[in-house]
Amino acid sequence: IKGTLQENIGKEGAKLMERMVPGADVSYQDVWRLKSKC
Repeated sequence: IKGTLQENIGKEGAKLMERMVPGADVSYQDVWRLKSKC
């Protein structure tokens, strides 16, 4: 896993990050939850 984390979070996470607090652990966890469901 090289830049996969940044790319995945960069695409779908970017939209979530805009709504949530930037740099928050909660936003990252939510992104991971979406990734797990997908």
